[in-house]
Amino acid sequence: MFIYCVSAGLAGFAGVMFVLQEGIISPAQMGIVPSIEIVLWVAIGGRATIFGAVIGAVLTNTAKTTFSEAYPEWWPIILGAMFILVTLFLPKGIVGTVRDRAERAGWLPAAKAPTALPTSAPPLAIRELDKTP
Repeated sequence: MFIYCVSAGLAGFAGVMFVLQEGIISPAQMGIVPSIEIVLWVAIGGRATIFGAVIGAVLTNTAKTTFSEAYPEWWPIILGAMFILVTLFLPKGIVGTVRDRAERAGWLPAAKAPTALPTSAPPLAIRELDKTP
């Protein structure tokens, strides 16, 4: 429960910072295109780290500034094409792809695979559960 409170506080703080940056906020600013942009931040940068999302946000917003000024009517289509290309060619994002290639080259130690529970472990059992008062 504590972590939900912390995340709600961080989301509220982010909203305050957004209003300070933009000057005003309205429901129209949270349409489908901004939602896709946010998903694209994480898809481009990588889902494994915050650093990946930051890289994705910088690259997406740079592309938005460049393309939406030059081709405003084409920007949603460019956004969709970016999402499709990243999904096809960089499924782990930039950070995940760089990490995988660094591991294969031997520059980083290989990530440990999650270990399964031993098969000899007994199932969880609840004992002495009585409904009588």
